[in-house]
Amino acid sequence: MQNATNIVELGGWLVKPEYRGKKIAQGLTYASVDFIRQMQDAGYEADAAFITNVGPLRVIDNDNRTDYGMRMADMISKNGYDPSDLTALANQRDETGEHPVVITNEQFEDIFSDLTTSLLVSGRMRSSKYEFGDPRSATAPAYHISGKLIAGHPLMTYDEEDRKIGLISPIQFEASKEMHPEHGGNYTIAHLRSTSNSK
Repeated sequence: MQNATNIVELGGWLVKPEYRGKKIAQGLTYASVDFIRQMQDAGYEADAAFITNVGPLRVIDNDNRTDYGMRMADMISKNGYDPSDLTALANQRDETGEHPVVITNEQFEDIFSDLTTSLLVSGRMRSSKYEFGDPRSATAPAYHISGKLIAGHPLMTYDEEDRKIGLISPIQFEASKEMHPEHGGNYTIAHLRSTSNSK
């Protein structure tokens, strides 16, 4: 985050199945991003902002009915850290001083080794191993919306005569280096403080 001191994080929006297809998530995403801009204009000076998309990590969101967040917390505790103290966790570094060390790559892979997601193919529900950054199943809308943000495509809204019109994010997002742009993922705004007032 380029030594940012104040960071704004927005979670991706996931709408219940019965309410999907009405552009609700796009509208909520735009409102969230616009709120960041208003915060900046009101004097809250954040250095960077990013959106984290929803993943199927809660019990109600994955095929295994497993709480993967609890698995992660248990492993962090096993390693001698307090999973509720996010500031302390963020300050832990490996020998290079660049990466957190509260959990190893091997432990991370083990925690999510059985995580799968379902996709309807030709009328049949098929399950496959979940790959982080993979826009499938219920999480797909959040990834597609992030894709629109980074591409500068308009999020849909409606005019007074109920016609669709384009509404582009008031802040320009850039893809993070960690995630493939076509797979959604994390999108950051660098130098938010210097760019927000010019939009």
